[in-house]
Amino acid sequence: MPEQREPRAMEVQIKHAIAEAQEEGSSFSAVHALWIDATSQEAKKSPLNSRFRNHLVDRIDASCAFKRGQKDNQTPIYPPQLSITKKGPEPEPITTLGLQGPQSVSSTARSLILDLGPLKLMFSFLTHCNVNLYQRRYWEDTISVLSWDDRHWSVALAFEFNDHFLAFISLDNLFQILNSTKLEERLAIKVIRDMKSLHGAGVYTSLELFAMAGVSPFLSAAEVFRNLSRTARLLDAYWCYCQRTHSDELWTKLLRPAVHHGVLAPTVDQRLQYRNWLCVYAKDNVLCTPREATLIDNYVDALAMIGSSPEPFVRSGDDVHLAGLHDVFEPNRIRSALERSELNLGHLIFTESRWHALGGPLSSMDDPITKMFERRGLLDSTTFLHNEIYETLFVDSTGLSRRTTYSYHATKQFWSITPCFPPNLFHDMRAVRAWNITYTAKLEVAEVAAREAQRRKRTSSRSVATDTPISLNEAIALARLNVPSWPTFPFTPIVGAE
Repeated sequence: MPEQREPRAMEVQIKHAIAEAQEEGSSFSAVHALWIDATSQEAKKSPLNSRFRNHLVDRIDASCAFKRGQKDNQTPIYPPQLSITKKGPEPEPITTLGLQGPQSVSSTARSLILDLGPLKLMFSFLTHCNVNLYQRRYWEDTISVLSWDDRHWSVALAFEFNDHFLAFISLDNLFQILNSTKLEERLAIKVIRDMKSLHGAGVYTSLELFAMAGVSPFLSAAEVFRNLSRTARLLDAYWCYCQRTHSDELWTKLLRPAVHHGVLAPTVDQRLQYRNWLCVYAKDNVLCTPREATLIDNYVDALAMIGSSPEPFVRSGDDVHLAGLHDVFEPNRIRSALERSELNLGHLIFTESRWHALGGPLSSMDDPITKMFERRGLLDSTTFLHNEIYETLFVDSTGLSRRTTYSYHATKQFWSITPCFPPNLFHDMRAVRAWNITYTAKLEVAEVAAREAQRRKRTSSRSVATDTPISLNEAIALARLNVPSWPTFPFTPIVGAE
């Protein structure tokens, strides 16, 4: 097992190496291939004259079944999410993976973590391992032509980029790899519901927090927790929610009217009074300020425009601003948190300059949330806020408007002040490219099935003579039309019940 400082030292080393390479014009946006050295047993079983048989490092592809790790707990060395299986004969290519830069590298006390976009890889250093960034010339002229017998070490796993190879080096091939796509795929609200450290944020409380924070409950964990504004808003919403829970209001306005001689015995009307403590859950409509109503209307219109387009859109980058898809955030909903003089996160929510312009209380900015995002190089991430609409930090609570809520079912109920995303609205361009690959594969499968069906019709002696025959091209066209143009969204609309 490594000592605590070893993985941290490797993290710092690789971050600096990647930063220097990027300054010289190198790109790490796409992984071209994975390379490994085979074990002795794998080499013996490899074909004659193959590189593995000759103890040379070689590429592996989606058909590779090699595993590494402790004897009773081994894991695949090639990402299973990208491997060929019976259910997925044409997986996404390895080129969908890539590093954004130094911020894509992090560490724990015993492992190094690479954020490869749709995939997260954790390399656990079980014994003698380290990691290096090699220039392509050195790799091709030295490492790739020397056997591991001559090198006296093995390439545990190497990522091939345009100009460099990021290689994990091992003396004994004792290491473990864990690949995960959960951060990209899981909904952020599901992550919060499952967090042991965020107590009491269950089905309806989590929905309340997202509404208060102006964060769509249909966003992925990566879209929320890699963004400092959304994360800070959720933290402030949780603080406000807990503050009200522990205030005297809980007793004076909710419980005391329903207590009779020490016994809690609320009437039906008194039970329904709890709805006034909720923002969105189980409500047909939501009360909102005029500017929040404007944000909701713009958001709904933007989603309708996107959904009617034959082209894909992404929820990051310029598409958000072009489509007017800004987060529906009303600062009034977390006012008590934004007015704090200590541990104020306003500079993370709005950016430091915008927070200063709004006259928000200045904090020391040495809070753990700011420091964490600073370490990961994420302080410059977009806020997804419509800055022009916030002329003042808070607005008068009179003259409130009502807007219809949206309710869905997907294992648990979802209530939101904005609708779920249309199927052609993707997380980022990598997701678009991945879907294009999947869609093309489905079209090819549909065409093969149509050809086979036509062949069976021609050769079958039981064909009904009155059937109207169609040509092969027509059959293929019909089969392709039945392939969904966009991925299905796992949310079924339900009727609200206030």
